[in-house]
Parts: sequence; C-alpha cells; structure tokens
Amino acid sequence: MHRIGIIGVGSVSTGHLRAVAALESTHLQAVADTDAERLARVCAEHGCQGYPSYEDLLADERVDVVIVCLPHGLHCEVTVAALEAGKHVLVEKPMAVNVEQCDAMIAAAQRTGKQLSVGHMHRFSPANRAVKKLLREQAVGDLVCLCDEAYRPFNPNRSPW
Repeated sequence: MHRIGIIGVGSVSTGHLRAVAALESTHLQAVADTDAERLARVCAEHGCQGYPSYEDLLADERVDVVIVCLPHGLHCEVTVAALEAGKHVLVEKPMAVNVEQCDAMIAAAQRTGKQLSVGHMHRFSPANRAVKKLLREQAVGDLVCLCDEAYRPFNPNRSPW
C-alpha cells in the first residue's frame, strides 16, 4: 500500500484526492497547506493528518509518496526536498519554471534513487498514444512540426494567480 502525502490542497489537488481515495493500492496519509481553513476542511473530508508546512509532512515517516500541487515557482524547492527526505514524487505540470530547475530535480531523483514523475495527464490518452504509434511506425512520414490544441469548458472560478 502506497501512503500518499499531498502538498498543497487547492483546486489542483481535487483530482488527486479523488484518485487516491478510489485506488485500493493507496492511502491518503497526510496533506499540507498553509491555508488553515482549507487544510482543516480537507482533513475532515478525507480523514487524514494535516500539516501547516510541507517540511512537517516530509518529516512524517509514514508517507512514502508525495504529490506536489503547488504554484509552479515552488515545484523545484519542494520536489527536491521531498526526494531528499526519501519520498517518491509526482509533481504537477509544469515540472518547473526553467530548465535549470528541471535538471536539479532530475539530479535529486538520481542521487536519492527515488522516482520522480511529472503529471502530464494526457501522456497516456488513447488519442496521444495513437499519434505516437503512427509516428513511431512512420505511417505519416517524417515529423517536421506537430501542433496540438485542446478545448475544454472555461472555469470562471479559476484561481487568479
């Protein structure tokens, strides 16, 4: 059983909270957020431990996998800290805000022997897998340029940051 810790319980974490609850192989051990009201609400809804800082969550030895759902500028710092604390990490996209931060995160994963994954949710979609197969088989010739657009409903309640 994977014991999950989620760092940042804003709107991005909603899907992760549902997924962890639905999977038999996972247990939501703890969450961390600096917003005390939001933290209390999520802990009450999911029956898990709550921490006011990511450092406190990372010190919890019961947590073995961390999901980072923070603003993009915090991804590198928190991901590296989680890896160095001995946790496997799933970080929301984008991985980081620049290539140097991505390299630091990859180096931390290699150094610690822990797994690092980026939540590219469309990576395994049937449509994307079909395109990858066509390209691999060169069914459409040599790739020169690929443009992808996705359309979805607008969310007027989206966070302003």
